[in-house]
Amino acid sequence: MTSEREVALNLVMRLLAGEQGNLPMHLAMLLEKSSLLQNSEEHYQKILPPELARVRLTADTAQEVTATLCAELSRNPRWPIIAALSTTGAREVTKAIVGLLLNPPRALETAEYDHAVGVLNTFLPISLENDPTFLAKEELEQLGGLLHQLENLADPETGKGSRITIRRKAGELLKKLAQ
Repeated sequence: MTSEREVALNLVMRLLAGEQGNLPMHLAMLLEKSSLLQNSEEHYQKILPPELARVRLTADTAQEVTATLCAELSRNPRWPIIAALSTTGAREVTKAIVGLLLNPPRALETAEYDHAVGVLNTFLPISLENDPTFLAKEELEQLGGLLHQLENLADPETGKGSRITIRRKAGELLKKLAQ
């Protein structure tokens, strides 16, 4: 019998190897299911395939998966990794995404900005409300500057829809941070 840890780490290895499809969403749902943000079991049974719907990660396994994905995100950012981390609400995920946006290891792609700003839009205001020192003043200022840049992205012929979404999410986050 395969343990929940083996199932989760197998999904992580497949994601890190570049597999996409529904894998980022499945991993996100398993992480969410193990967090305080969980929905009903019925919700996950509708979304996850039967072999994953029964899996419940322990706190240690969820932490191991989250730490592995955050470390990879800082070295090799890809939108599927951000998507897999997107529903955890974990402080370390929010911190890792802020770090990625402020100090990317390479120029980020539109989809990576889109996913990263979306996660921050959901969880950064909560983190700051719970702990006003969650980010240093300099980090908040840098992030605000980046969000202003993203809010004013031009619309080239390719990626127009994604850029509109990024502009909207950046604007929403700026408003939330201003409050």
